[in-house]
Amino acid sequence: MHAIIPPVFGACLLLALFAVSDVENAVQLLASKIASHLAPADSPRLAVRNISSFPAEDVTNVRAGLLRILRKRGRSTGAADVTVTISENVRGYLLVAEIRKKNMSAIEMVNIKPSSLPQPRLLAVSKRLVWEQPEPILDLQEAGDRMLVLSPARIARYERHAGKWSMVEVADLAVPAIRDPRGRIELEQEKINVFLPGAVCRGSWEPLKLTCELTSADFTLDGAPVHFAPARNTIEGQRRSTPRAAFGDYISVCDNKILASSASAPDATDTITIFNGAAAVSEPSDFPGPVTALWPAPDGALAVARNLTTRNYAAYALSVDCGH
Repeated sequence: MHAIIPPVFGACLLLALFAVSDVENAVQLLASKIASHLAPADSPRLAVRNISSFPAEDVTNVRAGLLRILRKRGRSTGAADVTVTISENVRGYLLVAEIRKKNMSAIEMVNIKPSSLPQPRLLAVSKRLVWEQPEPILDLQEAGDRMLVLSPARIARYERHAGKWSMVEVADLAVPAIRDPRGRIELEQEKINVFLPGAVCRGSWEPLKLTCELTSADFTLDGAPVHFAPARNTIEGQRRSTPRAAFGDYISVCDNKILASSASAPDATDTITIFNGAAAVSEPSDFPGPVTALWPAPDGALAVARNLTTRNYAAYALSVDCGH
C-alpha cells in the first residue's frame, strides 16, 4: 500500500521494483501500480518513450496494453499525467512510470526479463597494465617501444628493450603546483604539447625539451576544443555534457555512447563501464582504487587508478568492443 503525501510535505517519490517474465505480465503489473495512485474514475493521459534497445513493435504493445487496462477505469476531468520510459541495464529492461497529479507525484518501476525477446548484447571493456609508479600519473602515451609519462612536475621518456621499460630522459615542468592536478599530452610527429591547469608546455619529445608558459590553452577531447580551468582540475569547453552526479571521468566511445568511471569516493575501488544514456551496456571493469584519469587513446582509452593496497598509480590501456 502506498500513501499519498499531502502537498504541504512536497511530492512523494515511491519506488517499487518487480521482476516479471514477459512483457504482457510487466504491462499488467505496471498498470496496477499506476492505478494505485489514481482515483476510481481517473483516466490518465499516457505518454511512452523508449531510450533503450527495446524493439519498436513491443513499445507499441506496451502503450496499447497500458491504455486498454487503465481506460477501463472510467473518465473524469481530474485525470493524471503518466509518462512511461523504457530503459535498460545489464539485467534487462525497465519500465519506469512517472505519475503526476495536482497534489502528488510518484514513480513506479517494473524490471522485465523477457522470455521472448533477446537480451541486450553487452559490450566489452578489457584492460592491460602499462605502467605503475609511486608518483601520480596524469597522462601516458605509447608509441611502439617508446613511452611518455606525465607527472605533476615532470615528463619522462622511456624506451623498451627486451620487454622492459627504461627511462632515457626526463624534463622538469616549470608550472605551479595545484591540488589534485590533471594533465594531457598531445603529440604531433616530433612535436609535443603538454596541457595543465593554467599552463601549457611546448617543444620536442626526441630529444625531450619543453618551454612552459603560464596560460590556458585548448586541447581536443571527444572532437571538441576544451581546456583546464586555471588552478583547478575541471575541464571546460564545448564537450558533450553528461550528468556529473552519475559519472566520474568520461569520454565518448562507440559513436553515441560514453565510457565512464563511477563517482566513487577517493578511498574506494572504482569501475569503468560503457553507458548508452543512463543505461549500462557493458559489464563494469574493476580497478583496485579510484580512477584519477580517463583519456581517449588510438586503440581505445587510457585509465589511471591509484591502487589502494600499494598506493602506487597504475596506467591501463583499455580496449573497447563496440559490437560492430
